[in-house]
Amino acid sequence: MLSKKIVDIGSTTKGGVCGISPLRKHRSTIADATGIYGEVEYKIFYGNQNTSCSARKPIIIVDGFDPDDSRRISFADCQNDARCVDANPNLTEGNYLSIERLMRYNNGTTNQPSLIEDLNQENFDVILVNFPYYNKIENNPNSEQICAGADDIFRNGKTFASFIQKINTDLQSVGSTEKLVVVGPSMGGLITRYALSYLEKQGINHNTKLWVSMDSPHKGANIPLAVQQDIWFFGKKLKQLKANLQFDNTLHSKAAEQMLIDIIDFNGSPTKNVKNDAFQSEMNANGVSGSSGFPVSFGIKNIAIANGSLAGILNVQPKENFLHIAASAKIRLFGIRVGRKRIFNLNNFYMPNFGSSTVLTQLQGRNPDENVGDTSYSTTINSWWNANGSMDAVPGGSTNSSNDLKDIVNGSLNNQNAFTFPIPGIYWLTTDSNLIIDNIVPTNQTSILSPQSFIPTHSSLSTTGFSNWYQPINKNIVCSGQTPFNSFFGEGVNMEHVTFSNNMVTWLKNNIVNGLQSPWFPIEDSALSGADIICENSTSTYSFSDICKLPSGANWTLNNNFAQIVSSTASSVTLKGLLNGGITLTATFQNGQTLTKKIWIGKPKVYVSQDLVDYVHATLKSEDPNVTLAEQGVNPTDVIWRRLSNNLTQIGYKYFFPTFTNPIPVEVKATNLCGTTTLQYTIEYESPCGEYKIAKYTGEATYKFVDPCPPEQNRISNDGGSENKIIEISDIYGRVVLRTNKDIFDISKQPIGTYYVRVIKNGKIIHTQTLLKN
Repeated sequence: MLSKKIVDIGSTTKGGVCGISPLRKHRSTIADATGIYGEVEYKIFYGNQNTSCSARKPIIIVDGFDPDDSRRISFADCQNDARCVDANPNLTEGNYLSIERLMRYNNGTTNQPSLIEDLNQENFDVILVNFPYYNKIENNPNSEQICAGADDIFRNGKTFASFIQKINTDLQSVGSTEKLVVVGPSMGGLITRYALSYLEKQGINHNTKLWVSMDSPHKGANIPLAVQQDIWFFGKKLKQLKANLQFDNTLHSKAAEQMLIDIIDFNGSPTKNVKNDAFQSEMNANGVSGSSGFPVSFGIKNIAIANGSLAGILNVQPKENFLHIAASAKIRLFGIRVGRKRIFNLNNFYMPNFGSSTVLTQLQGRNPDENVGDTSYSTTINSWWNANGSMDAVPGGSTNSSNDLKDIVNGSLNNQNAFTFPIPGIYWLTTDSNLIIDNIVPTNQTSILSPQSFIPTHSSLSTTGFSNWYQPINKNIVCSGQTPFNSFFGEGVNMEHVTFSNNMVTWLKNNIVNGLQSPWFPIEDSALSGADIICENSTSTYSFSDICKLPSGANWTLNNNFAQIVSSTASSVTLKGLLNGGITLTATFQNGQTLTKKIWIGKPKVYVSQDLVDYVHATLKSEDPNVTLAEQGVNPTDVIWRRLSNNLTQIGYKYFFPTFTNPIPVEVKATNLCGTTTLQYTIEYESPCGEYKIAKYTGEATYKFVDPCPPEQNRISNDGGSENKIIEISDIYGRVVLRTNKDIFDISKQPIGTYYVRVIKNGKIIHTQTLLKN
């Protein structure tokens, strides 16, 4: 269940003159604490201008967690290894995700760019390193085999330290003075960190200019405890071989036990992983004094990539009931159906927050090989040990182990014959052959669950000084001293573990080719303070009050000549307003990120727009379609309409006029802090379908209000509904004799005479008419 991916990147890489080296092996010259010498295998993808076919300008990319070595450097490496073929059913070149193929970004298709090819074009020699199976005793095929892909991170770290020494020796032998670039995705980031720091502790120059940590679990990784417990239950209680092997060899491999923050032990109990605590202590003690186990010597620069959200976005919620699947068998007694019996139940919840309790799992199943009835297990958990929050829910580079489990369970149940579940009792009961499967949460087998945090964002950046791991990292934590890295990259959303965005690819390549880049993180709009309005011939200053909210100093530009830059520094700029209109101020940072602010210069620039609906209304609008009235500093209370015929006024962006007078001359004034703009406008009423009217309906005294528009254009129903309409009938003395919201009304009870009708909609008179009753 631990991620095996490096980057969401696809297939055969184009070589330069020398192309690609054969698969090579390196046996470590540095033994681990038990005296074992590890081993790696590697291939060199030579730079396009390299004609010597020896590495001269190396970038080393180290594979991550791979417990069965099913991910080899190239397809051919797997195809020629029986163990790898067995680990990849239906193996074809098209469906095999080798390390080489995973170096293609933008969806990983064969016509998409490859990080290897990009770097080869810059004449870098890309060295891909894999941790394979190897014999514990070199050249002894009968000795114990070690799977390095899930082995002790410290042993692999010392093996990689030896490999660095070998590559540096090779560089010296061909006269190259280049320094190394070392890239460690996922667990590879821990291995390379340990190796570089180990060499520094021994006083050995690793000759490395840049170390790249890609979504690596420096403070631990997470697999939902509920999913871990499901695997334990299937393997240990229901005796399913694959689940048992996965629990023993994957979740409790040496490397997984070193990385996981929370773990299900062999008794099925959820607990704080003390082995991760011990691993953290040993990692931090490595390296030179004061380094906290990070490489800091010989001019090295360290950068980190986080796939988790830096804006604090959550994919799932603590305590969330994310998966509930049940299955039942139809029960027949002597051929007669007598009911159904639940024989399987899986109900899962995400971890709670610190100090909070929740049900973790409710499990029920049967071992078809043993007639022992139901096996049930239920766990309630109190998360007393992790003050950083629910590791399932905190922002982080994600995997979807929960959805993988859902698909596996449904697939198994769909293929399960109910006759394999004998139900003991007084009589042997038989069932129909098909199970009844209930997907309760989610309600559909095909529904995809939200991905969970795998590498928490704060873990991948190894942060300090935050109250918990829900906190956004919307500032330069290099500036504030809250990370050991020299620079870092993160987007605002949670991405799949070790996948690349386009911005990330550009930032990473710039760090490799052009040197250290400033951090990339979501910059808050509020970080830039200053007025939204500048009057003509006046000045205003805009500044960043907290420099740690910025990735670097800013370069300032304007999009037009309505204003000019009077003076500027890396954190502030002073502008002078010149011409009436809108401008955009842009702050561009060293890494290419930008922050923009819209500013209005001078008085309002507006016009009147007239629309005809059930009654006339005029609307004041901004003359600049890219700037709203509010952005011009004009609020609704700053707009005053005056009807010139009687000096009646209204306030707001819109002004309403009854339709029974035509035309209507008006004056409108819009004011902001720079002054007032006055417009005069004549409203000409023209109904789109004709005039409203009161018409005879039946007899001499029953009338109907008629909207001449067809139903699809009906102005009354399309503007709030007829329930907002009132019809008032008054006599010649002005007394209201009838008031109704119905379209049809009757005045048969009124005396003979003249009557006046008013139709009112939303407090506005939309029609008047005189009626004569004989």
